[in-house]
Parts: sequence; structure tokens; C-alpha cells
Amino acid sequence: MFTSTVKNQGTAATPAGIAIGVAYSVDGVYRTWGGVSGPLAAGASVTIGTNGGPYIIPNGTHTITAFADDVNRFAESDETNNKLSQPITVGAPDTQAPTVSVTAPANGTTVSGSSVTVSANASDNVGV
Repeated sequence: MFTSTVKNQGTAATPAGIAIGVAYSVDGVYRTWGGVSGPLAAGASVTIGTNGGPYIIPNGTHTITAFADDVNRFAESDETNNKLSQPITVGAPDTQAPTVSVTAPANGTTVSGSSVTVSANASDNVGV
């Protein structure tokens, strides 16, 4: 899922009932969109996710771009600050569960008292 924060850097609120939209692309190819209904006050921010369905980014290095007001619903004094691109690297998911073993007290041991020390070992193919 994509999310972005859109800030109204203008001096007036966006009109009520007009969608504040963001298009999301991967490697220059449109993939999905998100939007919320205005108004958005001057200086205010809103977080926008996706309404247009999920997109799973394949493994590898990619550039993701969020393009606010991509269909130019709003006349703006600065139309050049509506895009942000970031490189990302997507790796294969970790499908191997970590291994944990209790080393003390021994299995089946009965302990008493107000303080018990437990020791364990843990390992993971990705990291612990």
C-alpha cells in the first residue's frame, strides 16, 4: 500500500467536496491512486492512501513517485512542487521462521522462589 502526506502550501483552503488526489507510479508507470474529499485548509496536511487497489512491487530496485493533484483540479501558484520520487529496493520476503530454544531451566524442571533466570538461544536467517 502506498501512503503520502499532502500539505496545502497555499494561502487559501482547497474547495469543499473536490477530491485531493495523488497518483502513485513505479518506475514511471502509473499503478494506483488515492484521494480524500476537500476542503484542506491553508497550511494543513492530510495523509492519503490508496483507493485504486493494491499494487505489489516486484523484487529489485525501483523508483516510486507520488504526484499530488495529478489531474490538475486546483489552480496553484506553484505547480512544480507536486511530485516526489524516491528510490527503493524490494527484497524477497523472509519466509523462514526464526528458531528459539530455551536452555535453562532444563525441560521439565520445577522451579521455586520469587526470581527465576531463563536463558535461551535465538537465530534467524535474516537477523535477530
